[in-house]
Amino acid sequence: MTKIAINPSPQVAEKVAESLKTTSKVASVISQIASAGAEVGTATVRDAEEGTHINKAKAAARTIASVAGANTGGKIGAAVGSVAGPGYGTLVGGVVGSVLGATTAGTVASVAVEKAKDVKDAVKKAR
Repeated sequence: MTKIAINPSPQVAEKVAESLKTTSKVASVISQIASAGAEVGTATVRDAEEGTHINKAKAAARTIASVAGANTGGKIGAAVGSVAGPGYGTLVGGVVGSVLGATTAGTVASVAVEKAKDVKDAVKKAR
């Protein structure tokens, strides 16, 4: 069997890396949209069964906040990780920051929607 050695030029390798990075970003966005659609869709069914709109509102708020929290948390975590240990520290910090940011922001948004509903109900009751 003949072996073929492929030794791309730095410019070709750079273009391939750029293409892979762009493809990864597009796949990530598509994944987030699909996940958000599934969550809001499930909440819509639950709302129809319960005769409310709160589940859909909470799902939408949680999804939007989670994406923003993951983005912000990942950037902060990567920066802190870079200071602690460039390379692996950046990677670990980014992942941990993304998870913590998404979880925290999603929870806060869900609670905020619930509190807004409570205020709306209290105002309605007071009338």
